[in-house]
Amino acid sequence: MKKDAVLEDLHAAWKAADKKCTVAFWSNAGLIGPAKDIWRACSLRDPQIIESIEERVSRQLKCSQEEAHQFIEALSIPVDPLPRRREITDIAIRRMEDFLTHLGRSPAYAASCYELLTSLVREAGTDVPNSRRSTAKSIAATIGRLTDLRRQSDYLRNFLSAANIKQAILRECDRLHAYTTPQTGRTWEPDPLFSGRKEELAKLRELLNPDHFHPAPPVVIHGMSGCGKTSLALHFAATQTDFRPIFIEASKRAQVIKELKHLGILELDSPAGGSGTLPHGPVTIKLPETSRILLIFDGVTDSHTLRGLVPRKSLCRVLITSTVPNLDDGFEHFGIGDWRREESISYISRTLTRQQESEMDLLAGVLSDQPLAIAQAVNYCRLMNLSINEYVDRLKRSPLLVLDRGEASGYRKTLVQAIQLNINAATQLDPLASSLLTLLSYFGSDVLPEMIFEHEALWAFAEERNLVKSGRDRKRFKWRMRKSHEQEQPTLVGPAWEARLQLKDPSRRDSATEALIRLSLARRESGGIIVHPVIRLIARSMSGDPSNWVAVGLGLLLAPILSEDYSDPINDLCESHLETTVDIAFRSGLYGAGVVAGASRVIRRRLEMHEYQMALDYSLKVLPKVIDQAHKGKIPYSAPFDMRMYTAMALARLERMDEARELVYDNIDLAEASGVPQAVQDAWIMAGRVAIFVGDRALATETLDNLLVEDEGRDMDARQFLTILHNRTRLLWLLNRATEAAEENQTALRFLSENEHIASDLVDETHRDAAFLARARMDIDALLEHEAVSFSLRDKDANTPAKRLKRAETLLSLADACIDANQLDRADALIKQAQATLSQFASNHPSHGQLFGIRGRLNLHRMDFQSSYNDLMRAVDILKDSKGMYSATLPSVLVHLAHAAAGLGKFPESLAAARGAVELDERRYGPDHPEVAQDLEVLHAIQRFIEAMKKRGG
Repeated sequence: MKKDAVLEDLHAAWKAADKKCTVAFWSNAGLIGPAKDIWRACSLRDPQIIESIEERVSRQLKCSQEEAHQFIEALSIPVDPLPRRREITDIAIRRMEDFLTHLGRSPAYAASCYELLTSLVREAGTDVPNSRRSTAKSIAATIGRLTDLRRQSDYLRNFLSAANIKQAILRECDRLHAYTTPQTGRTWEPDPLFSGRKEELAKLRELLNPDHFHPAPPVVIHGMSGCGKTSLALHFAATQTDFRPIFIEASKRAQVIKELKHLGILELDSPAGGSGTLPHGPVTIKLPETSRILLIFDGVTDSHTLRGLVPRKSLCRVLITSTVPNLDDGFEHFGIGDWRREESISYISRTLTRQQESEMDLLAGVLSDQPLAIAQAVNYCRLMNLSINEYVDRLKRSPLLVLDRGEASGYRKTLVQAIQLNINAATQLDPLASSLLTLLSYFGSDVLPEMIFEHEALWAFAEERNLVKSGRDRKRFKWRMRKSHEQEQPTLVGPAWEARLQLKDPSRRDSATEALIRLSLARRESGGIIVHPVIRLIARSMSGDPSNWVAVGLGLLLAPILSEDYSDPINDLCESHLETTVDIAFRSGLYGAGVVAGASRVIRRRLEMHEYQMALDYSLKVLPKVIDQAHKGKIPYSAPFDMRMYTAMALARLERMDEARELVYDNIDLAEASGVPQAVQDAWIMAGRVAIFVGDRALATETLDNLLVEDEGRDMDARQFLTILHNRTRLLWLLNRATEAAEENQTALRFLSENEHIASDLVDETHRDAAFLARARMDIDALLEHEAVSFSLRDKDANTPAKRLKRAETLLSLADACIDANQLDRADALIKQAQATLSQFASNHPSHGQLFGIRGRLNLHRMDFQSSYNDLMRAVDILKDSKGMYSATLPSVLVHLAHAAAGLGKFPESLAAARGAVELDERRYGPDHPEVAQDLEVLHAIQRFIEAMKKRGG
């Protein structure tokens, strides 16, 4: 102490602090002589001992005895000396063991972690030569700023935060622990052909981050067979250098236990799953205590496989691939689906390098972007030297056979084999599961509402039957439908019908659905069931004879539609599946009455969406075959009736009137030959609709003479009665018999007021007719009243395109009425709602023409001629090529365009628009109709306005 002037230095520091601090001397050496006396005075704090050394200390420090006394009281020397170097290391390692154990790590690496700690402290405490120091000259604008930056740099270089030290120690512990496990897994090489999945890889990195030194739940990647679960897991492990990945094939529990024994996680003498040895619940064995090991359990198909073996949280990172969507409530789950289209094309382009992008898009489309199916297809094309078009042709002919061809690296089974195994496993869970899947395979890709199974079971005839037994009967049958030749009721037996009856029971249906979901053969969404297109294709190809399944499937879809509960939200969803089921039936050569009825509904649905050309193309593709089957006596001769009717409507809306009339009269002849009054009325209703759509006044007159309501409709049901009144109202208006039209409508309105539980579509039709007539006679209050009733019937949460389109049209109609009532702000709000709804439809859809026409009229009432002119011109561009109901709105748009153009001084355009409106309405209604009179009034007013402007200018 005397040699190194320790006491003098401590005294100087004490004085420099104005004698307001405590000074201390710590040493791992023993003290003797005067130093021991000072130690006794400072440690025991005995006044006598302090008094005895005051004089000696004052001489040594060259200060007063009083100051020496104060210094001794401020001096602190520990009772026991510090441990020596070896003792320090030993204690430090024991403290490091405690630290690691507290954080769930193995204490076996405490010595190495302590060495790391001393290395960090040594580096932080070592001065760096100026030649090796990074300077801040390049980023310092002034000398003062340079000084501050250097001071900050020195501080950061010599400062170690507790958090950084903790993280470094844990990282070192995990690194050492990972490389002391058995050599089951090493660093892996990523697959250069791996495609896409960027979002999924980022999600895995977030959930399994090895730098988060806290226990994490296992992550389960789930999805259907062949969607790329294993490829994603392996690629993630291969691209994360911080991990030590270990792969375990986990389809069987015994195999998992064997691998865990090999890794030393289980004792070698533990029996494989013996009761009393391994837990089977949330309390499990302990996995390696490191976040650097990544255990991959691949191919888990049963939640019991990992019970008691994988904890709900551990430092060891766990990644599981499974077809089961919910292996354990404590695990983190996320599902993966198919590739995105660009990912599919990316994979195909790297292997089939000579194919056009359109061909690659075709292959991805027919295989629904399913990764395993695409990988097998690419391999098979390379092996057989096939073009994509050749492969697609073979797939269409023999889907099950072709999907079973080709190999994909990393897959021991083809997609077909994997799906078949899953179907067998689901059947073991519930025998009804395979029948449910087969039935679902005959539907489309949209959600199938489970409520559909609660309707009464309906058998829709899918096969043609020989209904005529002799040539004479066939000849007579062509002209007259006889009840003796109606189809006999079949004996309803077989797997399809039995499954349909069982599926009506909610508990049986839930059990079968659960079995499919557990094997990722189906999934539930929005109260319905969805099956992947490739799974549907495979299941359907395995089903054998499709006729009974088609009959049951069509019965399921048609039952809610034919129930006439038009407010039932599942109707639109059923009709969205109907086209798929009907197409499957036609491809299978099935043209039974049920198939024809389903096809007729498909055509009707397209008409409701105003897809007239698509409706006609579809109809003309199947109608000749259907009529041929009827002529041969294979199906009832009345079966094509509805299909003819909807085809005629499509032709009429496309202004192909000669063909439309031919079909109309075919149906009328057929109906009259049947002797069934209902059939006759239906035929004339169809004729009336055609006449209304195209303005055929001759056909309208003939229809009115035959479409009659006798005895005030006492013998008619509500639908028949109101439909006839609706048609007569519109036909009478077309023929300029406005008073009679209003009387027919009043009859319908009275019927609605006197009867309850009328279908919403009938109520809507009646009030729309009333609104139409009110606008014609300028009764604004009645117009608003009836438009409001019609609007109230529209579902604001419409979940199908058809319903959304109808809602938008009703919004626009109500907005038009509000303009008549000078409620311009309300009209503006309604137009904006309609515009938001119509944003999902193509920009050239006729409904947009209606939108621009009504918005142009609104701007015209606001005297904003330029905005009105712009909107109306856009409306004309869209509506001039439209057909049917939308083309009938073009004259009113032209009238308003005439006003807007006149307001802008564009007189030639104004006159041309007004004359165009007159010409269109004269062609539709004839010269004496009120619509034509209104157009002529506008034309004359514009002509007078132009003459006045000329005179004023003159």
